[in-house]
Amino acid sequence: MFFGGKKITALLTALFMFWLTCGYALPVNACVGRKITIGYKAFTEQAILAELLGILIEERTGTKVTLKEIEDTMEAHKAIEENEIQLYIEYTGVGLKEILGGKVEKNPDKVYEQVKEAYKKNFDLIWLKTFGFNTQNASYKEEMTEGYPLFAAPIVRHDTLKKFPALARLINKLNGKIDNGIMNGLISKVEKDGKPAKEVAGDFLNKLGVAFSFTPGNA
Repeated sequence: MFFGGKKITALLTALFMFWLTCGYALPVNACVGRKITIGYKAFTEQAILAELLGILIEERTGTKVTLKEIEDTMEAHKAIEENEIQLYIEYTGVGLKEILGGKVEKNPDKVYEQVKEAYKKNFDLIWLKTFGFNTQNASYKEEMTEGYPLFAAPIVRHDTLKKFPALARLINKLNGKIDNGIMNGLISKVEKDGKPAKEVAGDFLNKLGVAFSFTPGNA
């Protein structure tokens, strides 16, 4: 059976758009039925970051994302090891001190490399690139004054990255894009202006140019 030129063009266009939506580096069937659960600790900063990741992943890969609130660092670590969640946001100094039992120093790059190497070796968990800010959460302020470089970054299961080859590259688009001033502004919109975290996250991604179809009505 032969197809006319217009039908062939339409078919190729449809296949290309599906391939692009699924992360432009994944197999054609990679998005079908795929799900990811993102964990986040129970405070505004983490809720916003989880929404940022959720919107970005859903829009650019077609993957169904579920967000799960988690009480603290130890629970989050246990959940990702047991595959209850596949991704969550952690802080370099917190990971080094609370999970690895290491001594945190003041060189943030060295601390990042320490946790990145140790998490891969001991837990097969991958630290992606940092967002670019020190934590703005009040509960960590005391640790910050002690010199802990609490830079935030996503942690993801290694087997999840194998299933989603473009995921790391996609999430790393947020590397260095959120400084302290920006994070404070996003938190203020939620806590002072009363906007939903998802709306705030979606607006930020639209302005950043890495999410395109999100509108407040989808929140």
